[in-house]
Amino acid sequence: MPHRWSHRAPATKSPGHRQPLALEGEDTDTNVQPLCHNCHLAKTAEDFTAM
Repeated sequence: MPHRWSHRAPATKSPGHRQPLALEGEDTDTNVQPLCHNCHLAKTAEDFTAM
């Protein structure tokens, strides 16, 4: 099942960690997903609001 942050977006994408490194995520290929800039910012804000 695709992650909810996945969608067809502009060609410019940033690598984002599914489980952030600061929240004990691993720095592996399987923990990275391409995100458009706006989704990357939104996901980061959501991840760290939970802290």
